[in-house]
Order: sequence, then structure tokens, then C-alpha cells
Amino acid sequence: MNNYLNIQSKIWLFGSYAFQGNPKALFLYMLKFFPERQCWWVADNEVQYGILKNYNLPTVLNHSKECNALFSQADVYVVENNREKFPESMNRDIKILNLWHGVGIKPIEFGLDPESRLSDSIIRKHVRNTKIYKENMIFLATSFAMKEHFKKQINIDEENFITGAYPRNIVYHSGDISTFDKDYANGRLLSNYSKIYLFAPTWRDKEYGYDFLKLLPDLAKIADILRKEDGLLIIKPHPLTVNDNSYQTVKELYRNDHNILFVEDEFDIYEIFNKIDVAIIDYSSIYYDLMSAGVDKFIRYIPDYELHMQKEPLVLDYLEYTDGPIAHNFQQLCELM
Repeated sequence: MNNYLNIQSKIWLFGSYAFQGNPKALFLYMLKFFPERQCWWVADNEVQYGILKNYNLPTVLNHSKECNALFSQADVYVVENNREKFPESMNRDIKILNLWHGVGIKPIEFGLDPESRLSDSIIRKHVRNTKIYKENMIFLATSFAMKEHFKKQINIDEENFITGAYPRNIVYHSGDISTFDKDYANGRLLSNYSKIYLFAPTWRDKEYGYDFLKLLPDLAKIADILRKEDGLLIIKPHPLTVNDNSYQTVKELYRNDHNILFVEDEFDIYEIFNKIDVAIIDYSSIYYDLMSAGVDKFIRYIPDYELHMQKEPLVLDYLEYTDGPIAHNFQQLCELM
């Protein structure tokens, strides 16, 4: 397959399960710098459609007549995963630019355990879409190493790859492109703080005894540390963590604390990566995004390392392929902060 993506392509469609990620960043970039292209965001539902309309951005609702007509003529469809379903009206010659949703050292797709809760979905989409993946998809990898990783785990051919940076890690850096005032995060004026920390832990399966309260058993202690240096801790949970009772308990207790701020998916943390001074990371691939975007101070907070490696083993050695001082428990985290 010729994987050359023609920048002269006229109609570009973008989509994901939320207005987020690499498709969002490239969409905003294309609107600003390539106004001669017809760029549309394909909203999966009415809520997402309303968000785009509020931003006054060109959007269509998936499966609508207007959307089906656009798919029948579109040259490029930008996504961030192997979508399970594509519109029947989709142009047979369309280029599907898969920007994926993160590098890292976690197993994905065919690398997952057969008992994974995602197995059925993976089987369905690869049976249904093998021809599309092989003939229409162009897949972005951030390095040779990541290309080799994805080749093994997603079953995409060599000629379907291109290599480059993830858009979300570079588009927002200058500050010219954004969907909100970057001086503020959920109403907090960031310039009021001398140092900004980010804690963005990965999802933990409750079946293994994971609990958000175990990660932050004494947030009051961290708040005291932050008050002394006029710092702010931004806590960004994984989307699957948001509805956990333990997370909601912590959030409710500290929602009004001057030095603690909770943000969720409706606030795009990637847009303010250039405000982050120190990132507290665990096993999430957000580490590589932060590093790529210019953050250079990390604390590896891994109090459940042995359990996590046992229950959700990684493809590569975590300790070798990440960097920063390690906190094995909450007390060590406080000392490092």
C-alpha cells in the first residue's frame, strides 16, 4: 500500500470517543493553518456534538445523513485507535490516519491476555475490519522501537507506518492553539502558584484490591507541604477511575482545598503540559507524553509495583524505561515533594 498521506486531500474527518487526544490536537492545528481544507469533527453522541458546537467548531453527528455524505467523499479519517465500526458509506479509498493514544510499555490488542475484558472487542474489530486495517490505515509511531512494538501487538504491516511526534505533545506548547484560557484550570489561576505538580495515575482493577484511597491515604499531609511552597497538586484520574467510590470520597473531601485541584476528562490536561513543573507518575503512558512535551522533573510513585507487575505485567522493564526518583510508599512521596 502506498502510505503517502497527501496534504492536498480536501476533506478531513476527525473523531474519537470524546473530544480529546491526538485527533483533537491535529484537528485544531488543521483548522488554524490549513483553512482551505474541509475539516470536520465526527461526534459520536449528542453530548460531544454539543461541546463542539459550543466551541463553534465544524462538527457533524455520527450516522447522520450529513455525516454519511461526508464519509462517502472524505479523503482522510483521523482516529486514535482501531475503531470497531466504520460507516458503510465510507469512501473505499479513504486514508485512515491512526494517531493512537499513547506510547508505552503496556501490552495492547493481541498482546493482551485472552481473559482480558477487552478480548471480545478486539476479536470482533479485527475480524470485521482486517481489510480496512491492511489497505486503508496509516499508523503513526513515535519511534522505531514503538513501531516494532505496534507491529507485534496490532498486526499492522511495515508499509502502513509513518514515524513522528504525537500532535497533542507539540500543538499546544506555544499557547497559540487552545480551547480555554491556559492561565486557568477549572477556575484556578495557575500563576498564583510557585510550583505545579500533576498526578495522573493509571487505572487499577478493583479485583486486585486497588483503591484510590490507598494511593493517597493522607492528602491533608500533601496539602500542608504544598501550602508551605505555595504549590498546587492537579489530580487527573484515569476515566475508568472517576466513578470509583474511593476516588469520589477523596475528591469530595478536598474539592475546595486551595492547593489541591481535581480535573477530569472535560478538562484537557494536555493543553497545560507546559505549566507542569513536576509530574508524579506510575505505569501510565502519560509519562512519555509529558516527557515529549518538555516536562523534565518526575517522581515515580509506585507503592503497588510488585502487585501491578504480577497482575498487569508490562512488555518492557518499567524501571529501565522510565526515569525519576522512586517513592515506594506514601511517606517517601511526601519526602520527595
